[in-house]
Amino acid sequence: MKPPLIENFRSPDEWQTWSEVIDRPVIPDDERRAMIGLYDGEIHHVDHWIGNFLQGLEQRRLLDQAVVVLAADHGEEFDDHGGWVHGNTLYEEMIGMPLLLKLPRGLGAGTRSPLSIDMVDLRSTLTGLARIDAPSDHGIDYSDEIESLMADPPAPIHAYSERPPYLYALRVGDWKIIRRDRRDSTSWQLYNLRRDPQELMDLAESEPETLARLMTELEGAMRSAGNLSWDAADSLPELDPEAERDLRALGYIQ
Repeated sequence: MKPPLIENFRSPDEWQTWSEVIDRPVIPDDERRAMIGLYDGEIHHVDHWIGNFLQGLEQRRLLDQAVVVLAADHGEEFDDHGGWVHGNTLYEEMIGMPLLLKLPRGLGAGTRSPLSIDMVDLRSTLTGLARIDAPSDHGIDYSDEIESLMADPPAPIHAYSERPPYLYALRVGDWKIIRRDRRDSTSWQLYNLRRDPQELMDLAESEPETLARLMTELEGAMRSAGNLSWDAADSLPELDPEAERDLRALGYIQ
């Protein structure tokens, strides 16, 4: 039993998301719960082996001084917003991943913090904790202030993109905007994640001033990243055979 893939239900149109597929699959609740159960089983399996690994470090008297990080690059959708698997939305079930961090000597132990760190900053922070030089252009090193940041985190500011189907998002504090480009139009969604963490209430029409401010900020972030126009996708370099084989083995391309 596997979640349905959008490639099996839409026309070969990279602009379409699940919301635009005419003959979307109808999955009974019991089957959806069974899929989630299988997914939870995978999590339990990984948790078991992580536990074995940590136990091994402890037995070797390495755990106390170790930095241990558990991170993920994306989540999975099980009909949360009408879609399945991943790669077709920028809702929080896709991008709001937890980050587990164990610091040496029990620093910050037991702290649950809303501090939000981009994956691009993780490498620099880890090399900083290990006192290893890292490229200066690869993210922000938070190692010297990680404890104070966990205790008093700044408001998160994060930008995201998914192409295809040409989605862009920006989170600023409690607010999050999602831009959706189509061949001949652009649409926007606006959410307040503090009041609506599941992103069920689109406030784009009722909060026009906030929408306009975040539209401007998102477009600025996209320009800075050279990621504004969907035409840029047409000029992406071809994958070499080895990279294509690796991505296919990981399931990222079909």
